[in-house]
Amino acid sequence: LYKHGVRLTLAGRYFSLRDYLKQLEQLDWTFFWHSFDYQLIEYPKSQLTIELYSLSTRKEFVGV
Repeated sequence: LYKHGVRLTLAGRYFSLRDYLKQLEQLDWTFFWHSFDYQLIEYPKSQLTIELYSLSTRKEFVGV
């Protein structure tokens, strides 16, 4: 198996970030959470850094 990871850093308000994560979990793409870091920068602005990974039998991460 191959492990393919991606790190996303997002900025916004809490509920906007929460809604984005809900949509992300609705995708057909199966992934696993590796890390999750939420920080309040200055109310109401916050930053979220998440690391996700998927498992595959193919070495290539994304194909076109």
